[in-house]
Amino acid sequence: MEIEFDALMKLPLDQLNFQLSPSLSAKNPGAVLDAMVAQTAAAQDDPQIDVQMDVPYGPRPRQKLDVFHPKAGEARLNL
Repeated sequence: MEIEFDALMKLPLDQLNFQLSPSLSAKNPGAVLDAMVAQTAAAQDDPQIDVQMDVPYGPRPRQKLDVFHPKAGEARLNL
């Protein structure tokens, strides 16, 4: 299933903020963030996943992202 970026950008700002912010959308944001940390650590330890941490995408110090992709086989993206 392909998600169209233009369709997402037509959502009202409050809906976008709700969907993109665990502190707004999760019943227990601390648990959501803890789970994300645990999942990241598990991916880093998985021999089938190639992980690139802190890849810069802009000029500012905090403009970094982490990239996860399979080392072999068919690539999948889970949203």
